[in-house]
Amino acid sequence: MIGATMTRTKKIILGICALILLLLVGGHLVQNKLDVVEVNQDVSTSVDFESRPVDRPNSESAPGATAPASPGTESAARAPDFFDSRTRESPRFAPIPRLSQPTRLATEAPTRPAVQHHFTPTSEEPTSTFSIDVNTASYTASRDALFNGLLPHPSSVRPEEFLNFFSYDYDAPPTGQDFSIKIDALPSYFGSDPETPRHLMRVGIRGADIAVEDMKPSNLVFLVDISGSMGLDTRLPAAQIAMRTLVESLRPDDTVAIQTYASGTHTALNPTPVASKNKIIAAIDALHARGTTRGDAGIIHAYQLARDAFIEEGNNRVIIFSDGDFNVGPPGKDLAQLIRSYRDDHITVTTVAMGLGSQDETMELLARNTNGNYVYIDTLEEADRVFKERIVGTLQVLAADVKFQVEFNPDHVRRYRLLGYEKRRLRNEDFKNDQIDAAELGPGHTVTAFYEVEFADELPDDAELARVDIRYKKDLGAPGQHLSQRLTPAQVYATFEQAPAQLRFATAVASFAESLQIQPGSDPPPPFNEMLAVVARSAYKDDARQVEFANLITFAQELWTAY
Repeated sequence: MIGATMTRTKKIILGICALILLLLVGGHLVQNKLDVVEVNQDVSTSVDFESRPVDRPNSESAPGATAPASPGTESAARAPDFFDSRTRESPRFAPIPRLSQPTRLATEAPTRPAVQHHFTPTSEEPTSTFSIDVNTASYTASRDALFNGLLPHPSSVRPEEFLNFFSYDYDAPPTGQDFSIKIDALPSYFGSDPETPRHLMRVGIRGADIAVEDMKPSNLVFLVDISGSMGLDTRLPAAQIAMRTLVESLRPDDTVAIQTYASGTHTALNPTPVASKNKIIAAIDALHARGTTRGDAGIIHAYQLARDAFIEEGNNRVIIFSDGDFNVGPPGKDLAQLIRSYRDDHITVTTVAMGLGSQDETMELLARNTNGNYVYIDTLEEADRVFKERIVGTLQVLAADVKFQVEFNPDHVRRYRLLGYEKRRLRNEDFKNDQIDAAELGPGHTVTAFYEVEFADELPDDAELARVDIRYKKDLGAPGQHLSQRLTPAQVYATFEQAPAQLRFATAVASFAESLQIQPGSDPPPPFNEMLAVVARSAYKDDARQVEFANLITFAQELWTAY
């Protein structure tokens, strides 16, 4: 009896000890999580970001011009837990390691580039040709990975999509013109070294703005993947939120149809005017994930729905919501060819990737081979950005088959390289060939490309350093049109600090993207400190997306350090 009582007493004592230990460990873990959030917030609250000037609206001809307004908070309160703010943590990933110094601002440029890139000598090939790219999926997918404690895979990082996520205060085009062109250059802050000074040459365009009320009538088909993989995490619920956001932004006479696919395919909603919004929303809310993924039949039926409701001179577009996991039937390459066959019908495509682990290569290929656009939705704010704030640019084609061709003057430019756009490069002879497709530009879209160049030692004031030619079509199937501008020494900023704030910010974005393409653990490490310093002196403090970018730099450095 006494022995039994002592045994029970020991169990009670051990239980109390275990409880105390659990509380101590749990409290430490909770504190760690709070510490992570504190570090994540420190950068955006302790750094003095650039103030947005108010006396130069919509211009970047001088440092610090007006940028697009930062996203509002009107809809933030209705964001579900799975589609929440940037401080979320997922139990699937370890917390981001904490560093003792959250704001590490370097005061000088890197002494040498982190990577030695391949340059093309102008004496061998002075001309470079590529298609534009308005996709942003690589940036938002990388952002999602970083905020979940992961470095994105280097092969999924496309610098042009990082650059084109942001807008850079380009002047609106003159009345009657489709887009404006911006060409300038500044010293390469992240690519120069004492022996080899380099410059970054920027080529930027901005499409003319079109108000929602002036947008062409829209005939949209949502092609929704409801296979079992879309039931993972929050993929299908996030897609449903994105679809509802888009429907709320449409006008009563626009139409929406819904085609689903999994093991088979099903028409969930025939073309329906948005005036019957409740019917459309009910069809969206009724979607459930199940089965395998066979996309070909769904694509065929979706395009048939688009044909049935086709609007002459309207926005006829199929929007694919999927994680890209086509595990039954034709692979992604064959599906891209299938969709491409419908391009002559003047039905365009948007691919929308859902969820970490989605098949980026497949979704990007579907968009690229059909000259459509590709986005990745990771937050409610991103759904608002794509399907509400930029709905006209997402749905309407302002200029089709847009190509850039840059010819450098070998007398004044020794070598050059194009940052990113690896999958968009074209043969030089394809520039004037209107049978060769390129990507489309939507109203209000901006496109930015950087060339890193090595100038000759002396540049005459009247020298033509490079000529930039742009070819495009006013609409799908229309004749090609041609624009041309040149770069002269007058457009080259003497120092990095003299360049406009948003141009300097763009160089940090490009450097960050190229740094994420470097294998973790490489030596030397990427210049994260210097990037953060540039962003701190150039990002607009009232632009939440630019301030958030500073946090991404700190997250990447923390993950890189802990690798």
